[in-house]
Amino acid sequence: MSQGEGKYRLWYGHQEQPLVSIIIPTKDQIALLVACVTSLMEKTHYQNYEILIVDNNSETPEAKTWLKGIEEMQSDRLRVLRYPWPFNYSAINNHAAEFAKGDYLVLLNNDTAIIDGHWLDALLNHGLRPEVGVTGARLLYPDGKIQHAGVVLGLRGPAEHPFNEMAPEKSGYMQRLQVDQNYSVVSAACLLVRKSVWLEAGGLDETQFQVSYNDVDFCLKVRELGYLTVWTPHSLVMHEGSVSQKSLDVAKKAQKLERFRSEQDNFYRKWLPVTTQDPAYNANLALNGKGFELNTDSLMTWQPLDWRPLPVVAGWHCTQSERAYQRIIAPLNAMKAAGLVEGMSVEYVMYLTEVAKYQPESLVIQRQLSPDFQHWLERLGKVTSIFKVLELDENLARLPLSSPERNVFPGDIGKLLRDTLRQVDRVVVTTEALAEALRPQHSDIVVMSSLLTPDWQNLSSRRGMSKKARIGINSFGLRNTDMALITELIREFAESVEWVLIGPCAERIKPWLFQHLPEIETSWYPAKLALLNLDLALAPLEGAAFNIGKGTLRLMEYGACAVPVICSDVEGYRGELRVTRVNNRISCWREAIMQHLSDPEASGVLGQRLQQQVRQSGIMNVDAVKVWSKAWLAG
Repeated sequence: MSQGEGKYRLWYGHQEQPLVSIIIPTKDQIALLVACVTSLMEKTHYQNYEILIVDNNSETPEAKTWLKGIEEMQSDRLRVLRYPWPFNYSAINNHAAEFAKGDYLVLLNNDTAIIDGHWLDALLNHGLRPEVGVTGARLLYPDGKIQHAGVVLGLRGPAEHPFNEMAPEKSGYMQRLQVDQNYSVVSAACLLVRKSVWLEAGGLDETQFQVSYNDVDFCLKVRELGYLTVWTPHSLVMHEGSVSQKSLDVAKKAQKLERFRSEQDNFYRKWLPVTTQDPAYNANLALNGKGFELNTDSLMTWQPLDWRPLPVVAGWHCTQSERAYQRIIAPLNAMKAAGLVEGMSVEYVMYLTEVAKYQPESLVIQRQLSPDFQHWLERLGKVTSIFKVLELDENLARLPLSSPERNVFPGDIGKLLRDTLRQVDRVVVTTEALAEALRPQHSDIVVMSSLLTPDWQNLSSRRGMSKKARIGINSFGLRNTDMALITELIREFAESVEWVLIGPCAERIKPWLFQHLPEIETSWYPAKLALLNLDLALAPLEGAAFNIGKGTLRLMEYGACAVPVICSDVEGYRGELRVTRVNNRISCWREAIMQHLSDPEASGVLGQRLQQQVRQSGIMNVDAVKVWSKAWLAG
């Protein structure tokens, strides 16, 4: 029958009317249970059914009284079963199935209510087809919005509901909210299954999936037996959802989370490869959104070959754009351009299903240490054999107490770093000093100094373009303690030079600046820096253990433009670059600035020599990229 333009509903007209056993697990929550049973008995059009209420240790007097009253009725249609053991959703339903008299079983949550009296007829319309094993209903929240319209494998984790909280009158992607269709999985909050199929599949797994993912696992077992799973929008049931979890105390919530993660790990171990290939979900649709959204990353969808001509690298970078560009995005792009690897970079936490779908040989992770990341990394190691590389450019274990980044890495940062180092296969760092600091904690550390991208190759600044010397400072990546080294000098020289500041700026400094550029797009930065026509650049850096991995990239950026540099004489900035290094005393900084200003020609020569050095060994070329790619790949 037609359901409107482009939509049809098949009604098979089955003559059979088998007995259906409706299983409702419960504990206390008597108001919900009464509403569920009452609506079921008052509204259900199909009459050949029995209701099995499975009591799991109810404790409230009203629940005990009501259940006892039902038992005393001795009704064949409405029975009470007892499950006097700890809560195990799978075991409760398996227990009830043993006592079920029906040829069909319906698993129904106690926080549901029947909306449309033909709900069971709609389920049986497909359930009676011999090729169908499982049928699921359309579930609505109490406010009428969509709660369940099928389950997509791999969506935001092992499996999730698409169309969640969408208005029920919406058509959804390709009319999928309005038509009967095959899915791989439907929710056990309201699920019909032929009892013979239930027994063939072994029921719900009460060992690995006591509470979570038991319905997903069951539907996949049924699929492996060759049966279809069908979702129908014509079976309407209200489902409140997770009622029993809303009143849990903190300790029980922690236990629940631990149990949930354990069962999720079990699911990944058993079904991870399957979750990336849901036949009910197009491979060009994203797994990290709400569902049925196009995946705009061609590397996740366009894989025309069934073999890999190049190693595949996935880079997960931090959100700080400059640091991400220098250590993940730019090197990966250079490797791809040189034909060394294929790959992509992201700044969000990839779901394990996304990782499994992309199947990288190597995962390069930048600067992640949080407890949630720890768990994610541990889980990744359990279910995949991907080579894991940690990219570090700072000694995070020595992060200053005053640093705002303490909010990003809560708790004991040293312990977080040690735990992370134990779970990665290799660590790539920016300086030998940082490598030495970390070697007691990891046996495979590679030093890969940051390099400039090729767009820094042919730059140059024009000196002497202003009556006053133009002195530049890039404050990105600097802390207040770094800028404090030269703040007094900015005020002191404000009348005699033109201060040009790139990046964040404290309010007290702004009145002394000639030019302030709060932000520059990363791709435009090389050309923009050259166009500033600086005569001199300052690179202050506090001599703290935290900074030993800083590296000389900032100095090379100035050098690529032939701008002479005065920098702090600290571990992170030491090396062969021809720059003026000074002790971090204000008198030393003042003396160095005055020397450069007193002899502009000699200062310019220093800038040209620095530029020669940078062009010879500071630019990312094919040879350097080959070395970097080896650091990211196993072997």
